[in-house]
Amino acid sequence: MASRITTLTLETNGQVRPNPASIIAPLEELDFFVSLAQPLPHPMTAWEVWAKAIASLPWWSRFILMVRNLVLSPFGTKPFKPAQMDIDFPPKKGARIGSFTVETINDHKLCLIVDDKVRRGMLCITMSADQEDVVLTGSAILHNRFMRWYLVIFGKMIIRIIRSAAARF
Repeated sequence: MASRITTLTLETNGQVRPNPASIIAPLEELDFFVSLAQPLPHPMTAWEVWAKAIASLPWWSRFILMVRNLVLSPFGTKPFKPAQMDIDFPPKKGARIGSFTVETINDHKLCLIVDDKVRRGMLCITMSADQEDVVLTGSAILHNRFMRWYLVIFGKMIIRIIRSAAARF
């Protein structure tokens, strides 16, 4: 199974090894894994990182996400709508944020789950103990071949969106 994984590691100091609690399944079972480690300009909570990243998405990121929604909607994927995720207060476990369900939320960790016809995925924001560094981790198990083609085509754009969001912290 390891040969089918699409691993997009964004950290420049080598591969980020994910914490098992921050990915949807063991690494060898994943079809997709992306991670970015980033220092922050000042201490932040996991929710503050999320809120800042979503609120500051540039127009081109929102356009790419709109195209993604149009391409994937016929296949049963839940839409990714940043406007539905830009909320001012931390949600509670089990709450919905757009197409995501809050799995874990505290000052040091925010994990969001999406589960639909095409994939089961997790997005995690994990803070260091001093809250001055963050690791953003995305992982997914895909339920059909179309999504593998989607990753080949849109994978690089996903990286650009994540890097752009991280640059705004």
